[in-house]
This record gives sequence, structure tokens and C-alpha cells, in this order.
Amino acid sequence: MAVAVPEHLAALAEETRLEQILTNLLSNAYRYGGKRIRVEATSEAGQVLISVCDDGPGVPDELVGRMFEPFTRAQGAGGAVGSGLGLAISRRLVEAFNGSLTYEPAVPHGSRFTVALAEAA
Repeated sequence: MAVAVPEHLAALAEETRLEQILTNLLSNAYRYGGKRIRVEATSEAGQVLISVCDDGPGVPDELVGRMFEPFTRAQGAGGAVGSGLGLAISRRLVEAFNGSLTYEPAVPHGSRFTVALAEAA
């Protein structure tokens, strides 16, 4: 796993819940993604953007529109154990901090989940 997070970045979030969110995103990357996982963070327009990227197959097109809904899991999720609640809970926690959690396909393949939070002053 590669990590590119500047030490000076600080976001407005409760530490334990942010850890829960990042643990879920990293767990998903290890379960469903490829062999290469990267965590990166940047500051942009008063926000801290934290991304978890992998080089796996990406999220199936039929799942993209509902992946943040409770109990949503991909068909044949590789035998991985789970309830389909992790992304739904993570998104709600991020929104409780007035932030956002989004997905986009990584190029050339894979997944990128980005947490956007207000930057601490």
C-alpha cells in the first residue's frame, strides 16, 4: 500500500468516526480491489480530499447508482463476507461532518473513493 498524505493536513471530523470510514474504504479495497492500493490526501478550496484507490476491476456499472444504499452488494462478491452496510454507514458519517463521499472509476481500471471534509483552520 502506498500513502501520500502531507503531515500538515487537518480536517474537521471526529477522529474515531474518520478512522471507521477509512478502515471501511481500505477493507473494501483489499477485499474487492486489486493488488495496488493507494491512500492520498490533498487540500483544495478549503477542503481536505482523502482518496482510497485500487487497481482492481472497479465497481460493476449496475451497482454504481446504488452502492451507497444499505444492504447493497455486488453479485458474486468473490466470497467476501459482509452485510452491504459499510459504504452506506460511511457516507452517512461523512455527511454528518458536512462532507461528501463519492466514487469514480480509476484510470485505466480500479476504484477511487474520495472523502471531502472541511479543512481545519
